[in-house]
Formats: sequence, structure tokens, C-alpha cells
Amino acid sequence: MAKKFFLTPDNTEMTNKCFAEIRSQLSAGLDISVNISEKSQSRSDAQRKLVNIWYNQWADITGEDRTRLRNQIMYKCGVSIFYRDNICINGAYSADTLDCIASVKQMGMITEYNQLMIEFAAKVTSSQFNVKQNAEYLDNIWRLSVDQNIGLHIPSECDNAKFKA
Repeated sequence: MAKKFFLTPDNTEMTNKCFAEIRSQLSAGLDISVNISEKSQSRSDAQRKLVNIWYNQWADITGEDRTRLRNQIMYKCGVSIFYRDNICINGAYSADTLDCIASVKQMGMITEYNQLMIEFAAKVTSSQFNVKQNAEYLDNIWRLSVDQNIGLHIPSECDNAKFKA
């Protein structure tokens, strides 16, 4: 089974997953082949890279935990896209999932609702968006950063991300 990992210097999480996969395959006694090649950056690659850079920048500026911050940003800037566009995730549609979560709130179970929303935001990723949705997500993050006086910047290697800013 071939697996591809696209590694970037600023995404240690993916690099660690790659190395864990290699160790797992070797521990299982399998012979593996590792190919290394430079990957040209597409618009969607630039968008994914930029969003991760922004999560890191925001965490550095505020001192907040990156994972917690990423989940808050996804909740504030991305969940509405998942609801509106009803994106299929592992065979389940996001709007249906969010409607179920909303019904928990309607039953007065606010603590449970909040926990389910946190879990939803933590499990979905911007990589599940298409290019247009990602551009909207980046635009939402940019506007939120302006509203909260967070000085995000766009590195030159992400010029290809193209969003409204």
C-alpha cells in the first residue's frame, strides 16, 4: 500500500506522522521504499501551508496553545462553511452532523452541545475544503485577526494562496 506524505519545514506534525509510518512498517518486518522528490506548490498546497503558518503566528502572538487556538479558529471561521456546503467526511455529511449537535442544544444540554462542537471543530480540517472554500476560510481568518488586532503576515512562499485579504 503506497502512502504519500507532503512534508514542509513548518509542519512538524506531518513529518512526525511520516516517520511514525516508516517505523511502523519496518517494525512489522516489511521492506519499504522511500522516494524523496521536490513538490511544486499548487494553490491548494499554498493555502494549506498558509493556514498552518497563521495558526503558528497566532499562537506565538497570543501565547495560546496552538491546538486549542486552531480549534477555536476552525469553530469561528470554518464550521459555517462545513454547514453551508454539507461536506462529506468519512461517509457522513457535515450539515447533518451539525444539525444533530444543534438538537442536543435544543434539548437544553448546553454542556454536551459545547463538548460536541469542540470535538467537531477539532476533527475537521481545512484540507477537507476545496480551493474556493479554503480561500473563504483564509479570508475569514484574516478578518478575525484584524478584528482581534492580531498581526498575521503572508510569507512570500504562500503568495499562491490567493484569497481576498
